[in-house]
Amino acid sequence: MPYTTLVAGTTITAAWANTNVRDQTIGAFGSTGACDSAITSPVAGMVQYLTTNLATEGLTTRNSAGVWRPPWNMPWGVMGRTTITTSFRRSSATPADVTGMTVTFTAVANRVIKVSVGGLWAYVSASCTNVFGSIYRGATDLNGATIGRTATININALFHGWNGFVYDTPSAGSVTYTMRMASDGTNNVDFFAAAGTPGWMLVEDLGPSGAPA
Repeated sequence: MPYTTLVAGTTITAAWANTNVRDQTIGAFGSTGACDSAITSPVAGMVQYLTTNLATEGLTTRNSAGVWRPPWNMPWGVMGRTTITTSFRRSSATPADVTGMTVTFTAVANRVIKVSVGGLWAYVSASCTNVFGSIYRGATDLNGATIGRTATININALFHGWNGFVYDTPSAGSVTYTMRMASDGTNNVDFFAAAGTPGWMLVEDLGPSGAPA
């Protein structure tokens, strides 16, 4: 895409105007498909605006990898979130997904993703030990099963706040993050959730970890 410098005597033809005016102006399109149909030979540096009235609304740039993306060197914000208001009980030492604590989105390579979770433990049984929760990407434990681990609990129905987060750089494509929990394998523990005290998960894009993709 040229950088236009006007000189005296320039003849304003249709071809000149298309190259130096149309192709260097921010256009507005209702969808990515409409943008692709109108701009058949995009070049790096072009900027367009999507008028989708959805989360995709806003500026997109043609990057050096040949893809329309939001500005590469900026955070892209919330990729997904969920809340639950029903408690999940676990009495096994094998981690299991907390029902509803799951976010799936389409990842772009070379982006830093922050996954945060929060809620309350409810120790339902006495003498419950080594309760933990962890954040997973697919089958991969991103916390090492360490967040929320406790000493021996000898009080029934004791509540304990649980908050954790991880940073991740997933590969491109569909990515699913889940929260899993386990108890000592004998006693019951709840990931407590109710209307006034929901459990929650938030997935955010913090910015680039490498070159445009």
